[in-house]
Amino acid sequence: VEGLRSITRQKQMVAQGSSKTMNSRHLTGHAVDIYPIDENGKVVGDWRGTYFKDMAAAVKKAAEELNIPIEWGGDWKTIVDGPHFQLPWNAYGRDS
Repeated sequence: VEGLRSITRQKQMVAQGSSKTMNSRHLTGHAVDIYPIDENGKVVGDWRGTYFKDMAAAVKKAAEELNIPIEWGGDWKTIVDGPHFQLPWNAYGRDS
């Protein structure tokens, strides 16, 4: 749905409550928000359901097979973000 964001877009996302930070991996192009599609071709918005868990498992498996470290926002403890996947800061440095 969305990957690289401009600062203007990120500010908009924070203002509407869709993001909590101006220190987002979206600003560097190291994050993406994706949503699963159900069997009827509709976007699934409830990230707590099985569609997101199945999608996250598939993304994590592909990343593991390709030896690419990723983080899923659905695993986070403080700000949980089901659609969000990112390359971790510690794996690529804050400037990469």
